[in-house]
Order: sequence, then C-alpha cells, then structure tokens
Amino acid sequence: MPKAGIRQEAFDLFVEILNSMDKDVEKIHSGNSGGKKSREIAEQIRANRFLFEDIFILDKISVQRFLREVSNDDLALALKGSSTSLKKIIFENMSSRASDMIQEDIKFMGPVRLRAVEEAQQKIVEIIKQAGGKR
Repeated sequence: MPKAGIRQEAFDLFVEILNSMDKDVEKIHSGNSGGKKSREIAEQIRANRFLFEDIFILDKISVQRFLREVSNDDLALALKGSSTSLKKIIFENMSSRASDMIQEDIKFMGPVRLRAVEEAQQKIVEIIKQAGGKR
C-alpha cells in the first residue's frame, strides 16, 4: 500500500477517534498549540468531522430520513442541549403532532446531565453517518 494511503487511513482513524471523544477532551487535543502546522491539521480534522450541530448543513430530505430512525427519547434528550435554531430545523421536518410531542417531552424532562445529552447527540450522529449523511 502506498505511503499516502497509509497516511490517509491513519488520518481517518484519528478523525474517527476524535468523533468518539468527549468535546472537552477534543478541545485539548486539537487546540491551538504547536503553531501553524498544528492549526492546519486541526482545521482539516474539523472539516472531516460531523457533529450534531452540523445538522444545519443537511438538506430537508436527509433530516427527515434520519428522524425516522431516531427514537423520540434520544431526540428529546439531544435537543435539550441544542440551540433554538437547530430545534427549529428539526421541528420543521416533523409532523406537527410529533413536533408537539417532542417539545412537550423536552419541557417536562427537567434537568439532565450534559454527558447524557452528548451521548444522545452522538447516537443521532451515528444514525446520520450510517444513512450516508456524512462519512
């Protein structure tokens, strides 16, 4: 296998590892230490990752497709820690009845651990990746 192929495989593996890491830990490893080259590598890694917040870049059909695969419990928990604009995108791609149900679940959920929110978001990201939304 050519050297460039091995490097790409290692890079892909590194991105996959970062995808499974805690957001706080990732900030430490891909931060601004190490000069220009490190910043370039960190930017390349970020460009190859897909985060829950990246749902913004999906088209409506892709959003609707992954929503069919996600459990209501995971969706409500994931949205608990999300911005209003991201919630709007999700709710616009659901039936009004389903949207009302999820919003009610979020409202009555009470306080939740950040770790639980991140885990639910990661489950959704995995569903999106499996559906072909982003590698």
